[in-house]
Amino acid sequence: MEGTDKLYAPKEIILLLDIADSTLRKWSIALEEQGYYFARTVKQRRMFSDRDIVVLKSLRNLVQVQNLSLQNASIIVASKYKDEPSAQENGENSVPVNRYDSTQIDTLIKEINSLKEGQEQLKAFNNELLQTLKQQQKYIDERLNKRDEMLLESIREVQKSNTLLIEQQQKEKKRKGLFSFFSKE
Repeated sequence: MEGTDKLYAPKEIILLLDIADSTLRKWSIALEEQGYYFARTVKQRRMFSDRDIVVLKSLRNLVQVQNLSLQNASIIVASKYKDEPSAQENGENSVPVNRYDSTQIDTLIKEINSLKEGQEQLKAFNNELLQTLKQQQKYIDERLNKRDEMLLESIREVQKSNTLLIEQQQKEKKRKGLFSFFSKE
C-alpha cells in the first residue's frame, strides 16, 4: 500500500456504497468481531481506507447478491483480507489510534494522585484514631485499677474497724462479766 492512501469518513462510504448508516455500522462491527481492523480517530470514530472500501464491497456482494448471512459473509471476508497488511500495520498515512488523549491521561493521573493522597490521609487518620483509642483504653484501665485499689482499701478499713469494734465489744463483755461477778455478792 502506498503512503498516499486516503481515509474516508463514514458518510462518504455510505454514499459510495449506497447503503444506510446503520448498515455500515453493522457491517463494520461484524468484520471487527472477526478480527478485521478499521482505523479510528482520536475520538474512536471509524475511518475507511481504499482497502476497506474493497472489503466492504466484497461483503456487500456476499450479503446482498449471494444472500449469505452477515455473520458468514463477515467470516469469509475477514479471513480473506485480515491477513493482508493494512495501512495501520505499515504505519503509512494512518490516523493515529490513541485510546486516550493526553488530557484524559492527565485527568486520570490527577485522579490517581488524588486517590493516593486521600488514602494517605485515611491512613494518617486511622493511625491518629488508633492512638486515641489506645490512650483512652490506658486511661480507662488506670481509672479502673485506681478504683479497685480504693475499693479494696475501703473494704480493708471496714474490716479493720469491724475487727476493732468486735474486740472492743468482747473486752467490754469481759469487763462487765467481772463487774457482775463482784456485784452479785
